[in-house]
Amino acid sequence: MPGLTELSRFLERDVPKFIHLAAGRGGRAPFSCRAYACRPEAGQGREHYWIYVRESQWARVQEHVKEEAQMAVLLTSGVDNESYQIKGTYAGVRALNPEDQACLKREQHRIRAALPDMFAPPIGVEASECLAVGLAFESLYVQTPGPQAGAAIAERSRSS
Repeated sequence: MPGLTELSRFLERDVPKFIHLAAGRGGRAPFSCRAYACRPEAGQGREHYWIYVRESQWARVQEHVKEEAQMAVLLTSGVDNESYQIKGTYAGVRALNPEDQACLKREQHRIRAALPDMFAPPIGVEASECLAVGLAFESLYVQTPGPQAGAAIAERSRSS
């Protein structure tokens, strides 16, 4: 799907990423929390993303989530502000598997390599503290500051 190649390239960039997961329902303001990594997974004819959040943060976010609730993930490069927003629907939650743990470790390494002189560890989370929240892809938007900010670059066909 056009645009998802761009997102895949971004997710593989060897730069720290700042990630936020937001969920909302019933006209209420969305609730968001920090996320620590995002991993794509193809399946069942639909692009799917796993977003890793602390279990304690998920406890608050899940109040705003029901089956197929609308969710969004904002991903921003920590070095040049290249940014994307993935919108979709809630697709479950689970413990991190070995692939998830490896992805989380890669993101932690990217942050430590780019920001080595911080006073405190920039990402002090263990895989055992996290859950993987599933998001079924609906659309992708450029959020990099500039004239294209907010432009849709990929949408799932409604017939899928």
